[in-house]
Amino acid sequence: MLKTIALTNLIPNNIDLQLTAPGREEEVEAWNDVFGIAERFKAKFCGKNDRKAWLQQVTQEGAYGDMTSEQLLALTLRAADRFPYDSANFLKEPFLTACKDARII
Repeated sequence: MLKTIALTNLIPNNIDLQLTAPGREEEVEAWNDVFGIAERFKAKFCGKNDRKAWLQQVTQEGAYGDMTSEQLLALTLRAADRFPYDSANFLKEPFLTACKDARII
């Protein structure tokens, strides 16, 4: 969940990230402690290139085609769900969903 709509200066404290894997809570906690998973994910969300590219994909590309931003978002989210490990889709999907929920896109 995003705690701000000001994405130009997004910082890790503006992101409420919840790592879950039902039935594997101890493993998730251990991986997060050992590898800093939450911090790494937040860094990727806050990184200018990823965040900007993900948002542009659904907001600006519609101007060049026959699809609306809403249609592009739905298509992007569906692709992210089908191919979670391609191009960090497992991170792109929750970020774009949080942006949609916050009415940023």
